[in-house]
Amino acid sequence: MRFHKIKAILFDVGGTLVYTIKPLIAAISMAFEQNKIKVPSSEEIIAQLGISATEIIKAILSKHLSNFEEHTNELIASFQEIFPEKVLDDFEAIDGVQKTIKTLKDANYRLGVITALRKAELDKILTKFELNSYFEVLVTTDDVQNIRPHPEIVNTAISLLDVQPREVVCVGDTVNDILAAKNAGTYIIAVLTGAQAEDMLRNEQPDSIINDITALPSLLDKFDD
Repeated sequence: MRFHKIKAILFDVGGTLVYTIKPLIAAISMAFEQNKIKVPSSEEIIAQLGISATEIIKAILSKHLSNFEEHTNELIASFQEIFPEKVLDDFEAIDGVQKTIKTLKDANYRLGVITALRKAELDKILTKFELNSYFEVLVTTDDVQNIRPHPEIVNTAISLLDVQPREVVCVGDTVNDILAAKNAGTYIIAVLTGAQAEDMLRNEQPDSIINDITALPSLLDKFDD
């Protein structure tokens, strides 16, 4: 598919810019352990990716406990004490991420982040990998009422950048990333650095699929003027 008039690129963070699944699973598992609730499997957590950790915890609890509401607040509080501070060393940047983001910035693309992370979490992660200065707009789960696949987080970033949906490419690693971008009317490029399988992503028909974000500049070079 050909693209044109791309002015802005919106990036998911976990699985797209940074490997977050290992620390996320560790933090959720620790929170369940602390509250003496059966720890969910990695597969169960991975199946929920693309929404905030708070919503992941709620979804898992509701499947296993009839009285899950009684435990939700305590579990979320435990998780927020752990993540990201106590697992910060487990985060790893996608190879070549800083060079790629700088290349795109130097090419005058307007860059933004759309993430299910909270603002405090995002700040610590971007700081760790020295990525803060590249992004014009940061939209987190704190800024929206509706989680992906609802398009609110994409629409909010578009509005802040004052661009049109078809002038925007979203880049993400989950089915929910793809659906949110489509629901907002933007282009969507899926990356294979997340935990969800390629066939799951391909089934949702993103505009393109790339191995990782280092392939993004050359892909954008092929877009129409």
